[in-house]
Amino acid sequence: MTAVANLTQLILALVITNAGGEGKSTWAEILAAFARLAGLGVVVADVDPGNRGYLNRNGDDSALSLDWSPNGNGGKALADPAAWFDEYLAGSNLAILDTGANMLAAANPINKFVGGLIEVARRKGAKIVVYGVTSPNKAGSSDLVEMIYHRFRRGAEVVVVQNDRDGSAAFDASLAELGPAIISLPHIEPGLQAVRLRRCIPLDEVLTKPETGYERATALIAKRLMRAARQDAVMEIVGKEPISRLKALGSQAPVGTHYRVSNIELAGNVSMDANEKMAGAWKQFCAADKQNASGFLEASAALWDAEHAWRERAR
Repeated sequence: MTAVANLTQLILALVITNAGGEGKSTWAEILAAFARLAGLGVVVADVDPGNRGYLNRNGDDSALSLDWSPNGNGGKALADPAAWFDEYLAGSNLAILDTGANMLAAANPINKFVGGLIEVARRKGAKIVVYGVTSPNKAGSSDLVEMIYHRFRRGAEVVVVQNDRDGSAAFDASLAELGPAIISLPHIEPGLQAVRLRRCIPLDEVLTKPETGYERATALIAKRLMRAARQDAVMEIVGKEPISRLKALGSQAPVGTHYRVSNIELAGNVSMDANEKMAGAWKQFCAADKQNASGFLEASAALWDAEHAWRERAR
């Protein structure tokens, strides 16, 4: 039985991986988008002074900035965790810390600050969730997530986020054997990612206010993300409301696509229409009976037309 989110309890979520390019900011923005679609109060802190991945993707006003570099915060020390909690997190439903690569291994003030923030949040009755993000075909990725699991599991709920960034789904089976909950992020083709990144605004705004000419690609992103929203470990945090919202937002998505949306040129509405028609024609052709000459010829002609229409768009 799936637990439903306790919308009255603050959840402090840390998104961590000790390597770059795994998808920390991707998961942070997806989780924040789900929470906003559910009507929750969300605070995001970008704790990555070397990259600012969340702020770069979602806009300068989309998150707080926590700088732990030697010259960060104008040379000032990080704030007292209790004071920072009261100023920024009190009254929120979900607080997300999108941390930087190598944060755990670095001897810097942010570790002490985050540790203090966790203790403050715990004393105030918050739920602590640590997300270890991993991606396929990256050396050492699973080992780093396993290290995170053993470091935090006694004081927090640890969830492994498998970000299928290359579409291979080649994740180390040993992670499942550890025992934590696992969230699977679906592969989003490069062309769809390009649609998302055309505007530096929060992901939920991209989905609810699609850019003219890219409505069908944006709907397809929503449809893909609905797979993640349906997972138990996600519903435990944001409830079920994002599922119905994403279903509505994905209503204009193609029923199917035959070719990968590999670049922004293939993500426009006309290209998405041609891709959908190609998928339908291919399905019809595969189901055609060769013994029925007229039916087979009709399916072949439809496939020929769809293929040439697609090639016109893919040039």
